[in-house]
Amino acid sequence: METRGPVIEVGNLPEAVLNLAAPGQDLSTARLRPEDGCYWYEHSGPVETTLVPLRSAGGNPICTARRA
Repeated sequence: METRGPVIEVGNLPEAVLNLAAPGQDLSTARLRPEDGCYWYEHSGPVETTLVPLRSAGGNPICTARRA
């Protein structure tokens, strides 16, 4: 199976992403999704666990730069 670009393991985030991420997000479950180039983490709610976008302190999703 081929992948596009580097594979980021769950919880193994670059230091730049760790510095951007707003508090209150479970960084131990965060990962880069190749489908959209953005970082997502698992949010455990009262009923289910879902993937939600990892956000910066300003509320923006944290994504890699897109190639033109």
